[in-house]
Amino acid sequence: IKAAWRWMIATGRTDKLVSAVSSLWLAFIYQGRPQDAFDLYAEAIDSLSEMDPADHPALATLMQGQSYPLFILGRLGDAIEVAQRSLELVRPLGEAGTQLILGGLTSLMLHQTRVGAFADALASAEEALSLARASDNPTFEGLALSQIGVNAGALGNHERAERHLLEALALFRNHDLALFEFWHRWSLGKVYLNWGRLEKARPMFQDALELARGREVIFNTHDHLVGLGRVEFEAGRLDEARSLCLEDLELVREQGYSFYAQVGAHCVLGRLATVEGAGEEAEGHFVEALKVAWPMGALPLVLECLYFMAELRIEQGRSAEAGALID
Repeated sequence: IKAAWRWMIATGRTDKLVSAVSSLWLAFIYQGRPQDAFDLYAEAIDSLSEMDPADHPALATLMQGQSYPLFILGRLGDAIEVAQRSLELVRPLGEAGTQLILGGLTSLMLHQTRVGAFADALASAEEALSLARASDNPTFEGLALSQIGVNAGALGNHERAERHLLEALALFRNHDLALFEFWHRWSLGKVYLNWGRLEKARPMFQDALELARGREVIFNTHDHLVGLGRVEFEAGRLDEARSLCLEDLELVREQGYSFYAQVGAHCVLGRLATVEGAGEEAEGHFVEALKVAWPMGALPLVLECLYFMAELRIEQGRSAEAGALID
């Protein structure tokens, strides 16, 4: 793939360069090599010029692709900036740039969700849904429906979240888009988890984990392990929760990334230690989680860490410190 991309750059074959984006994603991102993906995108982007309008479609597509390794690497601000820039390049194209606008909106709404800008992400997803339906694009329609569901759930509207996520899953199945299905099962599982419906959350995470492992998709395997670990913790199955989260951290050690799942695993293990009265161990896990979440600017993860640290302080009889953390 590297040789092919460099040939495309050297010969100015930007049409072929853009068509290789999905191959790059599958070869590097899904196999746990986000830095390689980012570097190759950067090389391709540097070969084009924003000063040349003819390069804008290719540049926008490459920027949208590059935003994903950026967010996997924890560079959330950069990911949002790149996605927004891609949209600035293609919005002037109007109807001719519909696919590229949809790609930019999809990138943007995913990254906005990660930093906790739920209302902004919801607005981006609703724009994408309207555009996808007008252009009869089931892939982007499903992605938009899913993100509407995720962000509606984050804002507390669980019924709307469930409705849109189930609609997205049905659409993916009806159009043979299984590649997206395991990720959106995870999204639905998270909505059910936050809703307190553990009996519905567990099979979603289990199915998603089985699909991700079957396809050897390392990136998604992390998230599904931790999601299922959270369900088992909430259900009081502490040994199962511990095993799943330790498995995730072992994958992190082997692969060297997946910051979001790493934070989640440490939070579950910290809560386990809190329940078991191992305050020092719990504190260590929460501190490790914050060390990862804080520099990324991932506000929802930071707030979760602080909340669980406050719970620990309450268990230790340090209510004033707990109140300070909540504030």
